Amino acid sequence: MEKSEKFAFIEGVLITDGCIRKNKTIIFHSGSKLFLEDLSELIGEFIGEVKQIKEYIQRERYKSYQLNLNKKETELLLSQLRLWDNGTPLALSSKTR
Repeated sequence: MEKSEKFAFIEGVLITDGCIRKNKTIIFHSGSKLFLEDLSELIGEFIGEVKQIKEYIQRERYKSYQLNLNKKETELLLSQLRLWDNGTPLALSSKTR
């Protein structure tokens, strides 16, 4: 898979199952630990580190999982995503205006 395809995939997951917090960190949330582990490995190719997945229990019976990127990792990842003509990452266009 080419680098541009990998970034397009990461961008799609960010848009659908990700969140950019006010403190400029990224969180990915899913019911699939395996998916987030694979995503962590993919992101790790670009930020230099495979992040651990955190497990949470919701309503005392449902497991969910989160992948969190700190501010430095978020900036590194976003700096490599596709940009609008004005320099804003496509995945962030509504968050950075």
